[in-house]
Amino acid sequence: MKKILSILLITFLILSITGCSKNETSFTTVTSQQEIVSNIEDNDIILNINCKPDNIYDFTDEGVLNEKSDIIFKGLLINKKSYVIENGIVKTDYYFNISTLIKGDYISQQITVTDIGGIVPYKEYAKVAKLNKNFENDISEAIKEKGEIKYTFDGAPLLDLNAEYNIYCLKYDISGNTFYSPLGNYQGIFSLNASTQTLERYLPN
Repeated sequence: MKKILSILLITFLILSITGCSKNETSFTTVTSQQEIVSNIEDNDIILNINCKPDNIYDFTDEGVLNEKSDIIFKGLLINKKSYVIENGIVKTDYYFNISTLIKGDYISQQITVTDIGGIVPYKEYAKVAKLNKNFENDISEAIKEKGEIKYTFDGAPLLDLNAEYNIYCLKYDISGNTFYSPLGNYQGIFSLNASTQTLERYLPN
């Protein structure tokens, strides 16, 4: 039987202010609900962390998305890499092959889009984040060795490999490097429903 323990963790998450100056950032308090599963199978999730922002810019209107986006494209997700940054925040670099450039100037056929959320090995996460002692004591070393941590933002699903998406992006130029991120986090991501050939996106209730 799985033993589940819920822990509340308050952390600070640096969110880019989309729709404002592209170099501005905001410190937003988020509450993370950690669901700890003690007995797992190989390479299974032992900790689910879902960050809930206190506030987020509203880009539910597609007209606003079109206006504020620097680049809009349709593409196939061919690879992804997740990693941990400060305060235990997990981000993922998503690598797309662009099939259609809908808006903006972009020369290459491939683009990397970075977003909050991802799955990382427990050992990698523990090197950066401060985990609750109850969690540390509740699981065995064998589970720590094999386990993974899933980090989501406002309940948004992670993107699937070999799936098609329409992405509304902001472009960031920082220290001579260019980065792309979905406008309004998950609000700027539309997935293509293969059966109905319609675009869908996640919006929390």
